[in-house]
Amino acid sequence: MVQIIRGGCNAHHSGSFFMSRPKGLDFYVILMIHTAVEFQMEERVILAEPGQAVIVSPGTPYQYHNPKGDYIDDWLHFQVTDSVFANKIERIANELIPIENTEFY
Repeated sequence: MVQIIRGGCNAHHSGSFFMSRPKGLDFYVILMIHTAVEFQMEERVILAEPGQAVIVSPGTPYQYHNPKGDYIDDWLHFQVTDSVFANKIERIANELIPIENTEFY
């Protein structure tokens, strides 16, 4: 079972935007990326481009911003109560996921 907590579409942030969650969150976060973004997740720096997504696992420290200007994404906070489904999500979590058609989602 998946429980949606909150989300947003086409969230537009100015060039000064900088999200920092040094202790992560208590739930999953999925970001559908519409502009370039630089993530620091755990001790890695990950550069992402439009058309990619990332699912951040609960408790994962992360921060992100677009060093080249504004940042736009769709985002969703959610919890997973089904352990089988949670295990499947964990296999792809904290890595970039290519998305062919971001408008579809």
